[in-house]
Amino acid sequence: MLIFSFEKTLMYYLMTFLPFWINSVLAVSVFRIILSAYSFLVNFVLFFVAFYYACDRGIVIQEKPAGTLISILVGGFVGTWIGGLTAPLLLPALGVKDFSFTYGLSMLPSVMQQSLPSDTILAIAAMLSSWFVLKWDEKLMESGFKARAEAPPDIILVSVLYAVFGILSLCILPLLIFVPYIGTELWSLWLIATLFPLVAVNAVSQIAVAVGLYKGKRWGWLTAFAASMISICFNAVSLTIYGFQPSSESFSTLVFLTVMIIALVLNIITIIFLLTSSSRHHCRIVNPTKPSP
Repeated sequence: MLIFSFEKTLMYYLMTFLPFWINSVLAVSVFRIILSAYSFLVNFVLFFVAFYYACDRGIVIQEKPAGTLISILVGGFVGTWIGGLTAPLLLPALGVKDFSFTYGLSMLPSVMQQSLPSDTILAIAAMLSSWFVLKWDEKLMESGFKARAEAPPDIILVSVLYAVFGILSLCILPLLIFVPYIGTELWSLWLIATLFPLVAVNAVSQIAVAVGLYKGKRWGWLTAFAASMISICFNAVSLTIYGFQPSSESFSTLVFLTVMIIALVLNIITIIFLLTSSSRHHCRIVNPTKPSP
């Protein structure tokens, strides 16, 4: 908890004071998008996974709930304090203009109010989720549930779609958006340095989810389902925004719109196949009171 709170506080200060560090408005916007993606991966995905497995599938929170809760609160408090003291010292060294230590320190109470409650709730939710999954599996065993040995055609198709087209829609698409803006400015090098690792992480994540789906992992199904719904929202909003813009027949615009439409259709297909009974049965997304088909 201490490490995650420390990192989250540093990221908050960095994103807040980007305009004082970089003069280009476009660069600030692009870097905020990229840093937000990193923040989501670290402060939500990695944070949730770490606490999910750290509780040893519910045993810790069952046997030591008081100590666990106190440790979470104290760790978050100390991590936020250290981050709030480090950031005001680090930002001037990075070249942030018109910034003072006292001004940065005055933001710490606001950061504490936002971070500590949300991080505590997320940590508890992760550990309770582990306990919930344990009880779910126990109920499935009691009801005589038996998973299929081989993946059904629905899951095989979704796994292929998620691995191949998921990478295209979530990894290649950011390149199509940001690469045209890369010029000779100094910040372009920082853009490349921060964007490509994010693309690599996304690609590996898509492949991991596809493998999890094929092997019948519940987390694979839930991740694919949630990601597909988020992608549908992103694709639909992006297409709507472009619809209100002046018409443009440039090659980059046509490529972007084509990719968006394909991604939207594929995400809808993915949702449909994930909701089939065979797909949910393979990934154990079923009610324990119902007999297995």
